[in-house]
Order: sequence, then structure tokens, then C-alpha cells
Amino acid sequence: MIVEPMNPSTPVDLAIMWAESHEHFIDQGYAWVGITIKPNTIRALKTFDPQRYAGVSMAAPAGAVRCAADRINPSSQPTTPADETGLAWDMLSQIGALLKSDGAASPLSVAARRLYLTGQSQTAGYARTYATLFHATTQGSDGRPLFDAYLYSGSPPWQVPLHQCRADLPAGDIRLMTPAVGVPVVELFAQGDVGTNLATRRPDADTTMDRFRRYEIAGAPHVDPWEQLSTASAEDLARATRGSPPASDAGCRPQNVAPSDFPTRVVFNAAWRNLDQWVQRGIAPPHAPLLQVRPGITAESFDPEKAFVTDEAGNAKGGVRTPPVDVPTARWVGAKTGAFPGHHRRGRGLSASR
Repeated sequence: MIVEPMNPSTPVDLAIMWAESHEHFIDQGYAWVGITIKPNTIRALKTFDPQRYAGVSMAAPAGAVRCAADRINPSSQPTTPADETGLAWDMLSQIGALLKSDGAASPLSVAARRLYLTGQSQTAGYARTYATLFHATTQGSDGRPLFDAYLYSGSPPWQVPLHQCRADLPAGDIRLMTPAVGVPVVELFAQGDVGTNLATRRPDADTTMDRFRRYEIAGAPHVDPWEQLSTASAEDLARATRGSPPASDAGCRPQNVAPSDFPTRVVFNAAWRNLDQWVQRGIAPPHAPLLQVRPGITAESFDPEKAFVTDEAGNAKGGVRTPPVDVPTARWVGAKTGAFPGHHRRGRGLSASR
């Protein structure tokens, strides 16, 4: 079963990993569960259907650390002092335990045999933080790990705050790098995500306690058309936001900006298939080289159009290879500078002779 905390980067939930790989999930017979994970999208649910969602809340419990609005960690926004984004960790654990149970409260007719936690972008950060800080101390009723594996894409380079008043970890803190957790962990990064995640690079591993893969996908952007299948319709968005979506929506669904049509989903689907084989049969997935970054490039000096070592077509060398970059008809930039860096089409097309 795939468990996806839905991305709250717009006013409404975005089921991005479902949008990317739903055909694969259905073909393989996976169940999928999406979780509303942040107060801002709960507000949208309540606006959309006040009666149905009347009891849904992430109100700060008694005894919770509280702080004024201007002291809330920016990574926890949008929220209010009356809410607590840190309840997400309890929600993931409790929902996971419910899905693995066969009690009357379970939404399923049978208990889930395997749970894979996923997420994209902001919620990839949730998956990585959960794996890093909660996995080792969270077990199912059988005493085994609650989540059997983790696969996520485009996680931010910081740790999601454990509660909304907590300060960020300092840059370079070792806790920002994914540790050994004892079950398979697959981190996926589009080429467009690599610049902000240079410091989180770590080697692959194949030991009992450290089963880890990092895949950097040559040519891939942070956002593609399949991801945008996760966005609400214009009618539902208007209903959920009373016709006035906040400005944060523009960053994930800008108007008059053509997204890249790079087929990132095929790499995701292959990664899912390999992950399941790793968990069920112990068959380790292949390794892939990291994208080749020019010497001396840092996150601070990173220019996504110039930072990579490229081939004669202008495509980045290294990383996970696919036909669009190995037999190219265009240059795939992965990201660009300026507004909406994750939303772009391929770069210049190649001449007929090339």
C-alpha cells in the first residue's frame, strides 16, 4: 500500500505521486491512501464542504509549544498559532497503524501487508524527516517497522520542523542527510532539484541496516504535466477558496507557463517496481551515477543552466538515463533561473542534422 501525505503547497491537497504513477499502482494492484497533512488544506476542505469536514482539525493540543504568528517557522506556513503542524507525525504513525490493523476501525477489508511512505517536494520532506527521526521508534502491532520502505521525490534540503515553533537545523548539520534506517529508502531528484540538494548527497548502501539509493534524473524538471493532474479543477478550486486562491497557488500552477514534457513518471514507475522487489525478495535495485556537476559549484553559486557537465547536445551527463537525453531531439534544462524555475519546456530544439 502506498501512503502519501498530500502536498499542501497550494490551497488544496495535491496527490502528486498518485498523479505520476497511478497507472502503475493500478496495474500492480497497489492500494493508495492520501493524507491531508497541513492546516491550510484542511481550511480548504471545510470551505468546500463545511458539513462533511466539520470535525477535521489540526488544532494545537493542550500543553503544546505555542508561539506568536511571527515566530512560526516559515517551513510550517501557512498555519496559525491556534494550529499545530507537528501533529502530522502522529497522524502518519496512527494512520499507518490503522492501515496495518484488521480491526473494525480500519477503512480496509484486510490489513495492509506492506506500507510504503512517499511524497513529492514539500511532502517528500515529510517522508524523509519521518524516516530519519520516527522510523526507528515506531512499530506495528507485530513489533516490526510500521513503514516497510520509503520512496520520495524532490525533498527540500531542510528538515520539516517537528513542531511549528521549532527553529531550522543549521546548514551542514548531519541530521539533514538521510541516515541508515533499516529498511529500503529511495530518494529521487529531478535535475531541476539537484542545485538545492548538493549538500544532502550521500553514497548508496547495501547493508542490512542501510539499504539506500539516490537517483538523480537527467533532464527532469521539478514539475511536469503528469504532476499537474493532481491539481483541483478550476471549479473545485474556486469552491474551496471562495474564488480567491492565495498567491501560493501561482508557484505550483502558474498561468501561461508551459511545463516541461519530460517523462519523469517512467523513472518513478521503474523505481516503484524495484523498491517492491527489494522489500519482498531482497533483490537490490541498480545503482546510478550522480549527475556530473562542474568543479567548484556550490548550492550558493548554482546556475541550473550552467552548473552541469554536458554532452554535445547540451544535456547533462551522468544521472539516470532515458531516451530523451541519450537520443535527444532537444536540450533538456531541468530548471532555469528566474520566476517559476521548475516550470519550463525543454531548451532549444536540435537541428535536423544533429
